[in-house]
Amino acid sequence: MKNLYMELMGTFFLMLAICLAGNPLAVGLMLCGLVYMGMYVSGAHYNPAVSLALYCNAKKKDFGMLMKYMVVQTLAAALACGLCYMYTGNAFLPQGMPGGEWWSVMLLEALMVFVLCYVVLSVMVSKKLKGCNVEGLVIGLTLAALLFIGGVFNPAVVFGSMLFSWLKMGSAGAVKMLLSYAAGGLLGGWLAGCVYGKLSD
Repeated sequence: MKNLYMELMGTFFLMLAICLAGNPLAVGLMLCGLVYMGMYVSGAHYNPAVSLALYCNAKKKDFGMLMKYMVVQTLAAALACGLCYMYTGNAFLPQGMPGGEWWSVMLLEALMVFVLCYVVLSVMVSKKLKGCNVEGLVIGLTLAALLFIGGVFNPAVVFGSMLFSWLKMGSAGAVKMLLSYAAGGLLGGWLAGCVYGKLSD
């Protein structure tokens, strides 16, 4: 259970940074600290796409735990949206890349999340980097760089914000576009897991 509590706490604070700061560098630095905080407890996923990528490379696969991680991450994001609403009076919905059709948004999101998840796998799983203690810094800076490009890169951000908006406002926002980001994120995580498994040591 400690791992689930850590995923709840870590995803909550990451989502707060996204909601309240919205600055790519601030979000990346927050993730950097949170990775070190939870790395040895839960693996510091804080992202369903990362959980899926790591699941694909696990020696002993536990689908039930994967689902628990994803549910906890989504609930944590929704709770953070609730606190953000109490603080600002505004319901948060992620803003991704301007313009584009749903399929192009999903494709670009998948490609960018592939990069993020492959980096996570490279520093978290690779035996060559074991003991280097660069995980948080590398992952946080990678996310910051991607956020400067534009995108969401975390399906929990999408599902959590949609869940809160639906419960509070009766509307989940631009559902088709938001689901494109979520689907692209999960696709990117899955692809990273598959490709890393073929190319890794």
